[in-house]
Amino acid sequence: MTRRIADTAASDNASDSRTSRRHFFKLLAGSPLLGLAYPTLPSSWQQAVERELQRGVPAPPRPAGMPCPDCGQEMVFPSPADMRSHSAQAGGAPTQVPGALDAHFSGQLVESAAEAINVWDFERVAHANNLPEHWNYIHMGVDDLETRAANREGFQRLMLRPRRLGPDTAKLDTSVQLFGRRWNTPLFLCPVAALEAYHTQGESGAARAARARGILQIQSNQSSQSYEDIAAAMGEPHWFQIYTTPDWNLNKRLIDRVAAAGCPVLVWTVDLLGGSNRELSRRSQGRQEYDRPLCQNCHNHKPGYQRPMRRGLDGPPGPRPSYTWDYVKRIKDATSMKVILKGIVTREDAELAIENGADGIFVSNHGGRAENSLRSAIERNRRPRNNPTLTSPCLERRPSAGGPVR
Repeated sequence: MTRRIADTAASDNASDSRTSRRHFFKLLAGSPLLGLAYPTLPSSWQQAVERELQRGVPAPPRPAGMPCPDCGQEMVFPSPADMRSHSAQAGGAPTQVPGALDAHFSGQLVESAAEAINVWDFERVAHANNLPEHWNYIHMGVDDLETRAANREGFQRLMLRPRRLGPDTAKLDTSVQLFGRRWNTPLFLCPVAALEAYHTQGESGAARAARARGILQIQSNQSSQSYEDIAAAMGEPHWFQIYTTPDWNLNKRLIDRVAAAGCPVLVWTVDLLGGSNRELSRRSQGRQEYDRPLCQNCHNHKPGYQRPMRRGLDGPPGPRPSYTWDYVKRIKDATSMKVILKGIVTREDAELAIENGADGIFVSNHGGRAENSLRSAIERNRRPRNNPTLTSPCLERRPSAGGPVR
């Protein structure tokens, strides 16, 4: 009996000690002196304070279900605990839900584009506000991500030779003309799949932003929205990127569809014809892959679901020609659109592309998501000492010039 009373008293004392400790840390967290001292504090101390503050705090309520805008079915949302648990089960580090001190010590997320200091501020926002599976999809490369890392490192080895006080400094012009259309900048929006996974406005929102800045937009074959809807938001037809299938008739129906909508340029991606080994995406999906209730919100939760640019293409199958340079001529003969090959990475293939009728090329390794050559795209684009002619990431074929020009 005496031991039980002693154990109870010790337990009460420990509880009082923990409560007092938590109150003390809360007092420190609200102190302006702590804000001045935080740069000198070790991260382990900061994490310990955060853990104390989070103890005993009830978990936030699970968001209410939202009906699917297409079919009315209730969509599933995960709780923060679910996200941490599933991320850990999928082989990744548990997703951290930012707490008060975490934001205090590492900086608040930007609330608007105007607050961003550089483009990497947006990366942190994307990481904090997306499902682990969606973040991993957009963040990944193939295999062990070596080529993806090489792309970043390649830019770090690129040096500039700035010139000072030139006579034309007040007349700088960053615009570029491609196939008769002038854009305000050589920068453009690459074809990125499924933008509605990252923002409710999807590709149409990106189109409105591109329109406001006079920037070229290239739509992905795997877009969340149709060509027609995106063009309406853009205010004019834009370029379309196609992933061809072995069935030529299916490809032809898709080509005819975007051509009828006024598309001026078809971009054929040639670096993913054999698929790719996306280990990070497979790990994050787990064993259930897209069969998880959460994924079924968007991935085939309706019978016969297809991405918008795959819908309405039913018809008789056609021939299955092999992917050789003759395929470029087949596409050129099927449409009046300009045809660009995306995924060229060697001087030899650049010359062959132009010789076989391509109107231009994109020097690209698909961001390291299609191949694992360990060589960055920007280094492939540097002028070889013995060949000064091929230098641009987008070579335009002009009939009057008889070949590629810068």
